[in-house]
Amino acid sequence: MNDLKRYTVHITGIVQGVGMRSYIYKTAKQLGLGGWVSNQGAAVVMELAGSKKAIQDFLTALLQNPPFGTQISNIKIKPECYEAYNDFFIMNSSTDNQLQGFIPPDMAICDDCIKEIQDKMNRRYLYPFTNCTSCGPRYSIIKNLPYDRVNTSMPAFEMCSKCRSEYESPDNRRFHAQTICCPDC
Repeated sequence: MNDLKRYTVHITGIVQGVGMRSYIYKTAKQLGLGGWVSNQGAAVVMELAGSKKAIQDFLTALLQNPPFGTQISNIKIKPECYEAYNDFFIMNSSTDNQLQGFIPPDMAICDDCIKEIQDKMNRRYLYPFTNCTSCGPRYSIIKNLPYDRVNTSMPAFEMCSKCRSEYESPDNRRFHAQTICCPDC
């Protein structure tokens, strides 16, 4: 039981709008960790619960291979009393007006999105606003942090059922992509 640990991890820098929450979710699940992740103001905050080795492996992965576009400027790791979690999940964002952060730049379209817009059989064929967690607008559409759809120019465009399915699927590259859209949206 001494091997089981729990930590609160607070990271700042360019950590929103880069697919950080979905990356943390997937990595934590792969390592069998419990807990949660959330955008909080300009930071990404998480609680990790599990074996000491799994948490160390998680932090190593986060620091050595973060999502494309990430620039971690500060990381605070605080030990907590152990509390078991049944799962790992993405919590709703919270606003902390005391925190100021970096808004990521817009990112050039990725190869996967280019393939989609060139594929006549794809629902995003020739759709100019195709994007995913690896590419697309960030700086040009954000109004405020935390980086959530409601804080961008996108809330007027409700996700269609297919986009919602991609957004909610951990195995999809658009998992938690805030600017996801298609011609049906």
